[in-house]
Amino acid sequence: MEKVPKLSEMEKKDIPGYIWDYYKWPIIIVIAVVIALVSIIHGRLTAKTEALYILAGNADSIHMVDAPESTLDDFLVAQGLNPDKDEVAINTNITYTGADSQVYTLATLATVIGAQQVDVALSHGELYEYMSGNAEFLPMEEVFTPEEMEKYKDFLVEGTYHEITYNDDGTEGETIDHDYICGVRISAENPWIKETGMYPDTDVVAGVIANTKRPELAKAFIIYLLENE
Repeated sequence: MEKVPKLSEMEKKDIPGYIWDYYKWPIIIVIAVVIALVSIIHGRLTAKTEALYILAGNADSIHMVDAPESTLDDFLVAQGLNPDKDEVAINTNITYTGADSQVYTLATLATVIGAQQVDVALSHGELYEYMSGNAEFLPMEEVFTPEEMEKYKDFLVEGTYHEITYNDDGTEGETIDHDYICGVRISAENPWIKETGMYPDTDVVAGVIANTKRPELAKAFIIYLLENE
């Protein structure tokens, strides 16, 4: 049987290597557990409350800054919130150009909206037409007061909701189109849009999602954009 040397009998320079050889895996496991615990505790201590969720559809990933949500600290402060504890989430992963092959994109879009995650959406082109066609936006008359509708009338944007009717036997009937004001135009020159780099050459439509859980803060963000136009 191999004689295990005692630490007291070893030279000091040999002790670290001996400990590592004989106790390597226990040491690795203990370190891994400690790191995991520190990570969990740090995450809980530094976790922020999501104050607003913005869907930035068809954003330009090439020119976009690394953390566009960090550009809204002043907005949070203006709303009486603390950027150290509260944050705006911005989803820039939805890209839709009208292609039939983008079924996964539409499923993802339906999921995040259906789960009441999204409060405000920025969109343009085919994505805007798709979302307005499915009545994803609140009519702006339900967002703004009459005075605000008048104040921002030059920025209001119409969309067309395609209502699908059904026959008595359950089969799909005709489609009835309804025009409605469902967003506001935000230019590519808007200071916040330029700061984020998400839409360097494109005007976008900002609209409040119909099933938002935070309508007041969503409205405040729309006004924040308009007041800087």
